[in-house]
Amino acid sequence: MWSVAVLTLALSVDGLIVGLSYGWRKIRIPRRSLGIVALCTLTGISISMSLGQLMGDLMPPVAARALGGFVLICLGLWQMLLGWLENRRQALRKKGAHPQVLARQRLRSLGIAVQVLQEPAYADRDHSGIIEPKEALLLGVALGLDTLAAGLAASLVGLGWMLVVTVPVGLVILIELGIIIGQKRGRAPVSSWGAVAPPAVLILMGLLKLI
Repeated sequence: MWSVAVLTLALSVDGLIVGLSYGWRKIRIPRRSLGIVALCTLTGISISMSLGQLMGDLMPPVAARALGGFVLICLGLWQMLLGWLENRRQALRKKGAHPQVLARQRLRSLGIAVQVLQEPAYADRDHSGIIEPKEALLLGVALGLDTLAAGLAASLVGLGWMLVVTVPVGLVILIELGIIIGQKRGRAPVSSWGAVAPPAVLILMGLLKLI
């Protein structure tokens, strides 16, 4: 049970960061749009867990557990890479770097979805200050990237289907919490601990599954 709770929190932290960004920018995200974000996440994790279950049935339990642990470690390293790139961009921005230099710090090969993760306001394509349903679809896909790998890993290591419910719900709750905090506190940088802790947890969980 603790594994489900910890994994849910680690996968939902991006929602808090998105909410903080929207809160201080005064960008609203209606309930309908939040529902679309949750649905995207639910769909992604359901598909990946189904695939993981199928793979697990075709593999020895020890091999499935090891593969699941490896996927969790890779996911944690991926999140750390994104965090490092964002910290680098922020440092360059403070130094007054040229916009083209900042743009090169994005993982352009993965396109819009990663740009939304690095700059959540990018989802507000029409700059209306409201995340419309079609824009929420983009946001949902971006936030659901991690859940694809996590769902596969969770299924391989034997975690239950509870994640299908807890991750979308946790994501929506943290988005709303982030918006509230962002509106009250204004713009505030995310602490380095907040950026490092979730991927570190994923890596630790992966290592434990390999033991």
